[in-house]
Amino acid sequence: MSDEPAEGSRAIRPGEHRGPTLPPDGRRSEPSRQEGWPVEPPRGTETILIVDDDPAVINVTRSIVERLGYTTLTAHNGRQAVEIVRTFDGDIHLVILDLMMPVMDGTEAFPLLVEARPGVKVLIISSWAPDATAQALLDAGAAAFIPKPFHVVTLAVEIRRALDARPKTTS
Repeated sequence: MSDEPAEGSRAIRPGEHRGPTLPPDGRRSEPSRQEGWPVEPPRGTETILIVDDDPAVINVTRSIVERLGYTTLTAHNGRQAVEIVRTFDGDIHLVILDLMMPVMDGTEAFPLLVEARPGVKVLIISSWAPDATAQALLDAGAAAFIPKPFHVVTLAVEIRRALDARPKTTS
């Protein structure tokens, strides 16, 4: 979570690759201008819930997201996040959800979040390399997996992509 590119900080989205969607080592190249990444990060005004058990990650992520123009809410575990999405009166457009947390982790919280707020978009973040757990959440409708530490532009672009994506329909 810096202004400097971090190795492997490119997000992984559902269906992005043929064969195994997440490589075993989780390594990805950093976004470049040749790939169409913006020089200036995209901004917005929507409300984003940030869920992570590490106060430093919450503070840095909140600072980045607020500088991009978004309104933020925070939770320190999945249980708090579920309570917020169930009781918050306003719109929650996106959840940035850590996978590994005490009390209730991201895997447990994900289905409860989307059940409580149908149509809410979810970005998965984790310090752990992408694995079958992350892949299962992508398959279940998460917008992308972003490995920590992430680059500011990576986070900004993936937030905007998730928010602008058409709602997924079930067949």
